[in-house]
Amino acid sequence: MKQSLPAVRAHRVEIVLDNRIRVPEGEIPFEVSKALQEKFLRKNPIFWKLRAIGRRAWGVTSEVKCWRREGDDLTFGRGAWGMVRDVLLENDVAYKVVDRRERGPIEKRLEHFVVLRDYQEEQVGEALAKENCILRASTGAGKTTIGLAFAALVETNVLVIVDSTDIGMEWSRRAEKELGIKTGWIGKGTKKLGRITVALHQALHAMKEDAFESVNRYFGAVVVDEVQVLGAKTYGANVDRLRARYRLGLSDDHHRSDGQTFLVTDLMGKVVNKIGDKQLLKRGAIAGVEVIADALDFEAPWFSNREPDEDGNQPKATAEEFTRLLAEMAADDHRSSKIAARVADEVSKGKSFLVFSHRTEHCRVLEKMLSAAGVPTGLMLGGTSEFEVTRSGLLSGLVKAGIGTMKALGKGVNVPAVDAGYAATPVATSSQTWRQAKGRVIRPKEDGGSADFWIAWDRYVFGDAPIRKLSKWHRGHVRIAVGSEVLTPAEYAGQRKGTNDGSPEGTRNEQRESGSSTRGESPGSEPRRSEAGRRASRKTRSATSRAASGG
Repeated sequence: MKQSLPAVRAHRVEIVLDNRIRVPEGEIPFEVSKALQEKFLRKNPIFWKLRAIGRRAWGVTSEVKCWRREGDDLTFGRGAWGMVRDVLLENDVAYKVVDRRERGPIEKRLEHFVVLRDYQEEQVGEALAKENCILRASTGAGKTTIGLAFAALVETNVLVIVDSTDIGMEWSRRAEKELGIKTGWIGKGTKKLGRITVALHQALHAMKEDAFESVNRYFGAVVVDEVQVLGAKTYGANVDRLRARYRLGLSDDHHRSDGQTFLVTDLMGKVVNKIGDKQLLKRGAIAGVEVIADALDFEAPWFSNREPDEDGNQPKATAEEFTRLLAEMAADDHRSSKIAARVADEVSKGKSFLVFSHRTEHCRVLEKMLSAAGVPTGLMLGGTSEFEVTRSGLLSGLVKAGIGTMKALGKGVNVPAVDAGYAATPVATSSQTWRQAKGRVIRPKEDGGSADFWIAWDRYVFGDAPIRKLSKWHRGHVRIAVGSEVLTPAEYAGQRKGTNDGSPEGTRNEQRESGSSTRGESPGSEPRRSEAGRRASRKTRSATSRAASGG
């Protein structure tokens, strides 16, 4: 009787998984190696944006190489496993995964003293099951609580990475409150490890190799707050060096304004769960927001008179232009006095405020003006002891207005007692900046009411653009305050039209407010504008009316 020969087992390529995905290049066909490299050569949106507006892209490449050759291996970010696997399967490459991720010491689960909402439980479950992923939750959803619930259940030491001391301190406070433990801390000159350790990106980046390796061995899980910051080279490098089995990214929105979101997902993985404002409002997890644009008369002709772009819109400000504009706003005492008067008036009606500015010196000016008006006020500037004193005062009701920078207040600050906000410098420049500022005042109110958020609307600088944007983001629920009057956009548009009786002053006011230019024109004359400028004027004259219908 013939004996059958034993089957020859096909060779399987060993894919090593540690801090990166490692594919041995010598064990895969050349065509597969080429396919992987091409898959991870991404178009650089920064380059193409510069090209689109006719600017030279000095030092900016048209493509971003998202793979590396390390020794004999092609290596890729660990969050991109699905892409690597797809190329291997498409080319019939048999493989097996050798998992060398760091488990860290096995630890007992921690007791979590917060009852999670249904969506929070769902997100924590997804993070534990997927192991490498991003969770998106709108501001007010309780991302810190979600991260701590994950840390409590994961049965290993957890490293929480943040990009500012203030946010790190908030994580430590919340861990003590929700889990009953004190966290470790990795900061400038400090390295104290614990069951949960909060680390600054900057401190991790500055670590020597042996110190970083001790951190690598200690943690089996990493949580990255505001995960979109990983697109920055040094911040992304921190996570790329960590071998921890679990990687969890948290954010309101993981997308990057420069378009390089793939740098984030390559490291952390895909978004596996998200919850937005609409769902949170329905569940009562956040309060509604009334948005009120406070019409101010501040002017910056050099800014508002810039040549419109080809679509007739005001061009986006460069970093240098925006910095100059902020400096002029902060130096204008008349503008600041109007803001302080508005906040003082609202405080007299029972409101408590967070007031935002981009500039520290502007915060100090507003604090002095509000204090002079009899408003119990405190500063909330990053890295200062006064920040916590003011925060405690707001919670107790002894302080009625906390004033801080966008950077200090924009992320991770939880003051449920506050029911109003005022952005004293522009926040409608991006939806992300706006959401972060708004998020500080939308914690649920005891009476179930909504919060007010005021923005300083410099109508002669930006025209109607902020109203259009806010109306779009809030589905038309925006009002405009002119002195003591509070109007709908439609009412304001009608009022503005009625005040332009054809007189030179009325015409100039309309042109200033619509953002159109009157440089070099005599009073009452027809301005000499390009076709783009004429399109801009026609567009902005009707913009506020469109805003009334949500446009």
